[in-house]
Amino acid sequence: MDDQDCKVTGYVSTPTHNYGTSNEQYFFINKRPVKDKLLAVAVKIAYQDFIPHGRYPLVYLFLEMDSSLVDVNVHPAKTEVRFKDSNLVRSAVISAIKQAIRDIGRQASNHLTEAIVSSFVPERTIMAEAVRPQYVQAAIRPSFVTPSIARPIFAPMAPVIKAEPQDFEQEQINFPLGSACAQIHDTYILSQTNDGMILIDQHAAHERIFYERLKQQIATTQIQTQRLFIPEIIELPEHIIEQLLERKEEFSKMGLYFEAFGSGAISVTELPALLKCVDVRKLIMNIVDDLSEYQQQVSLEKRINHFLATFACHHSIRAGRNLSINEMNSLLREMENTPHTGQCNHGRPTYIKLSLKDIEKLFERT
Repeated sequence: MDDQDCKVTGYVSTPTHNYGTSNEQYFFINKRPVKDKLLAVAVKIAYQDFIPHGRYPLVYLFLEMDSSLVDVNVHPAKTEVRFKDSNLVRSAVISAIKQAIRDIGRQASNHLTEAIVSSFVPERTIMAEAVRPQYVQAAIRPSFVTPSIARPIFAPMAPVIKAEPQDFEQEQINFPLGSACAQIHDTYILSQTNDGMILIDQHAAHERIFYERLKQQIATTQIQTQRLFIPEIIELPEHIIEQLLERKEEFSKMGLYFEAFGSGAISVTELPALLKCVDVRKLIMNIVDDLSEYQQQVSLEKRINHFLATFACHHSIRAGRNLSINEMNSLLREMENTPHTGQCNHGRPTYIKLSLKDIEKLFERT
């Protein structure tokens, strides 16, 4: 089965638009609605670097393939299917969704802005009587992107300008995230753009920047390993050991080395240097758990990324730290040049934008 045999199209929500259940995920194969665990797992894998555990994106996926490549007679209602080549179908879905997430760049869900606008109420003081403020009810619409037509929200970046505080408004207001005006409670950056304003969570933004930087270092350099002075012996069921040994080469590329140790155990001899302080037994057991959940899609990369995300959280700019105008603008420029900065490592938005029209609506100027 090649790419022409399995065409994937549809709509997926931005990572910051997610739910507590998977009820808003819909799959169609050759225009027939289906419920398929393989497709649900593929979606979960595609979003695992952007959405926290227990949260689910909104998904409408349409798969088109030759009828000979899928068996629709698995269930009497024909809602369950069996693929001739499940690995390639799973791979096609993951690739399509990841490409869509890459294409939307730093975009965050627009339903947040609309909810914020609807929550603001102007204060009115009337001499004769107190008038209860009227809340404006705004429709909250999901923000969708499509794998086939999604485009980055920002234009290509111009060289970063290191401006002094007195001329920052003129020099940097044309950037996508605008020009920093002030810091609120030593936690949030207020930025002015050509068409509105942006409120940025400085810790969440720097956390994602640092995390992406660490991932890039891992991807572009050879993994440094550290040999254990005393190998860790871990007892496991035979079928789990067989699954681990089948993927031994993949794990070794990520810096994890182990061997079979008699019957019913493995001996871990080497770890990635970044994980030198990790609990080896817990790491392996987490991998085993993922083998059960994700079947053949689990990799050590997920565990390393989880470690890097935790490391980035503890080593990024903290809330409560006072920043100068230049430092704030430097952070904004880094956000513009870093992928996926619309949300932090935990799936929360890093910024919220209010257009000039939104602001005018708050003051009833429209």
